[in-house]
Amino acid sequence: VGASTANTEFEVLTGFSDYFYQAGAFPYQQYVHQNTVSLATVLKADGYSAEAIHPNNPTFWNRDKVYKYFGFDTFISENAFAVEDRNRDWTTDRAVYDVILNRIQEEAGPTFTFAVTIQNHLPYTTTGTEAVYGLHSDAYNSTELDNYMNLIRQSDEELKYLIESLRSSDEKTVVVFFGDHAPALGNDFYDGVAGKELEKYCAPYLIWANYDAGLTPGENTISANYLGGFVLKQIGTDAGPWFTYTDRLREVIPCFSQAGVVDAEGNTYSSAKEVAGSRLTGYVDEYRAFQYDLLMKNKYFLQYYGGE
Repeated sequence: VGASTANTEFEVLTGFSDYFYQAGAFPYQQYVHQNTVSLATVLKADGYSAEAIHPNNPTFWNRDKVYKYFGFDTFISENAFAVEDRNRDWTTDRAVYDVILNRIQEEAGPTFTFAVTIQNHLPYTTTGTEAVYGLHSDAYNSTELDNYMNLIRQSDEELKYLIESLRSSDEKTVVVFFGDHAPALGNDFYDGVAGKELEKYCAPYLIWANYDAGLTPGENTISANYLGGFVLKQIGTDAGPWFTYTDRLREVIPCFSQAGVVDAEGNTYSSAKEVAGSRLTGYVDEYRAFQYDLLMKNKYFLQYYGGE
């Protein structure tokens, strides 16, 4: 809970899973050292350009290098944002959305934009412009929680701004919005409020389009490594062999992460030892081998199944 935003990025963008790494591992720093399959490479093969946006130091988590390995053409980072567009010390969601909206108008062809906002980053000990909402928790006495709730309220307003702006746009656009991790509010908060263990590692997502894109209801249980393939399927683009594979695997193991594993019948596995003794073993071993090949070795998967 808290931190490791880049690990969620890694899973969503590549379809790879952090399940295969030790707790505390950071793939962006430790494992991504060559070009690899990603949402950017798949969509570029379908005629899109690809750009990443994150209003922070571009070298943090090696994003300046990793995004190139993932096939992004452009990376817009902190220098593109004004100091006045900050809440506390972090660039607001609204400022990021304005860049997205401007880029949509500027680009001549279809564009895949991957934006990582930072407005609600810790610490939550200081109050910024979100204080106007005046939210307070009666169930849990914490200034940090109150500040965080108000930040989320501000994010709601700014997401509404993005959606309403796109609703009136002639550019056909699909928005995929998801959280990277729960905020760092202390174990006592989660133990006392959240309840079930896995709920501490759950974050909401939404998929919305400003045209009739044929979207179907989302999945209640889906881990970050499957979200990219699921979205490609939703928008009807060619997902390529790797994301087609992960989307099929999702039907067997819809939740697959370090936090826990849930199979299609709703059975929960809290450890690798439990998974190893189950019917999921063959699927997991195959997934591990394919991921190692694509990320670290010779990409035989793509040669065998087609693609790059």
